[in-house]
Amino acid sequence: MAETLRDKLKSKYNFDIELLAKHQDFFKELKFFRQEIYLNFDRQLHRFIKLLGGKEIVNWDQLKDIKKEDYKNVYALGVPDFEYAIEMKTRLSELEVEDEENDEIPVFDWDCVKARELGIKFLNEKEFMDLIIDQWKSYKPKKLKNWTTPTLPPLGAYEYSPLGYAFLPEAGELFERPATFYVVKIRVPMNDGSTKIVHKPGLAIDNVKGKTNSRYTSKAPLDVAIEIKNLNRFVAKELELRMQAILKCVSWDGSQYPEYVEEQDRIHKSWGLEQIFLDELVGKKINYEKERKER
Repeated sequence: MAETLRDKLKSKYNFDIELLAKHQDFFKELKFFRQEIYLNFDRQLHRFIKLLGGKEIVNWDQLKDIKKEDYKNVYALGVPDFEYAIEMKTRLSELEVEDEENDEIPVFDWDCVKARELGIKFLNEKEFMDLIIDQWKSYKPKKLKNWTTPTLPPLGAYEYSPLGYAFLPEAGELFERPATFYVVKIRVPMNDGSTKIVHKPGLAIDNVKGKTNSRYTSKAPLDVAIEIKNLNRFVAKELELRMQAILKCVSWDGSQYPEYVEEQDRIHKSWGLEQIFLDELVGKKINYEKERKER
């Protein structure tokens, strides 16, 4: 079995990178330029940085868009031979190049020299791991929102009057009257002879079943599970909407609670990145669909 990146770093530096798998913002503020491929990371270094939210600089000209005070968050991965680089720079500056395709002119990448002149810090593999370990000690995961049901807008009598009363002249008066919030259990006959129980929340003017101004007749095939009277209609409607959300197979509805759908998408995306991290870098085989549903 091939040795994973996790195995290499745990053996060499006594650090388990699985700790980082859930934290896609670990490198969020950092930018990296790869001067070389580290021995233990091999070609997985690019994937490692990307999955932890780090940005890679392709060309040092990109530093023009970065404020100088933010250079402290920019690192060059690898330590080139600066003496050789400066020597080559001096030699090339003295050459008079007449033909751009002259094979005798040595080719050299000046990025490392420019980076050192700008004060960018160069890291070998051990220093890179020390950066990770130090950051892990002080790292605080991003705190997620505490999602709550959005408050209802004060739309008035037309929207909150009971069904069947909204178009009557008395709609405004009914809106001002106390309301009754209820949940009923309806017995539904099935083709196989069995009976299925369906829970339905709703609002009534006074009583739910079998009395004056009741929502259902006394002979209706249902039982009253919850009945709360003398509520402000706005409060009663809020209870009804919350109960509708609870009774759904999913705890949010796209049209009613769009921010919940946004949070669901974030969870799925986050878990997708974590799965890639665990699969490719840690070597931990997992059931993607099962884990995502549980989360």
